[in-house]
Amino acid sequence: MEELFSKCDEDHSGRIELNEFVDHYLDTKNQLVEREQELITGILDSSAAIKDYQEQLQRAKTNRSQVQNSILKVFVIRAENLGDNVQ
Repeated sequence: MEELFSKCDEDHSGRIELNEFVDHYLDTKNQLVEREQELITGILDSSAAIKDYQEQLQRAKTNRSQVQNSILKVFVIRAENLGDNVQ
């Protein structure tokens, strides 16, 4: 309470004049509005990032299912010195 009083009592008269109160009120209100905008921006940025991550995940899942359903064909052109382990 003392800290708040000392912030409002700009001329250190021991009293809070109306103009001192209004100035402090407006400063506090402006700080809160700025902080609110910062939070909104942060939330919107986070939402955009989440949407991007979800899209990346969906593409990865799609690519994975395409790979699982693919057949890999290998053609051996020439093989030498394979020993007896070849079947």
